[in-house]
Amino acid sequence: MSSIRFLYKSFHPFYLQPLKIILKSHIDCKPWNSLFEKANFYSLPKKSKIFTVLRSPHVDKKSREQFEVTVSNLGLNFTWLNFVNYNTTILNKWFDLLSTFIKLKTPAGVGLVELRTVKVIYKNK
Repeated sequence: MSSIRFLYKSFHPFYLQPLKIILKSHIDCKPWNSLFEKANFYSLPKKSKIFTVLRSPHVDKKSREQFEVTVSNLGLNFTWLNFVNYNTTILNKWFDLLSTFIKLKTPAGVGLVELRTVKVIYKNK
């Protein structure tokens, strides 16, 4: 089995919900359902980073401000069975699928960060 994973990032989880609806509609209505076995969403833990900045450029080091940046992640995983014979039509459909999801208009504040292919090989014991 093989899979393709898309990872989207946003500074607020609220922005990832409209993206999930858009992705579901693209998965359901396009003629790509025969290409993959399943498509599932997953979320990764939020990452927070705290920055401490001096308020004043002068000597007073006791007055500081803290800012926090939180990043939320949403992943989409397409899984399919390995094909023995690749047709040009199957490869063209995969190319269309990848190009559509890469060029997809995401809501403001959401970006495609990572695209990864994973191949899992099962060994018979």
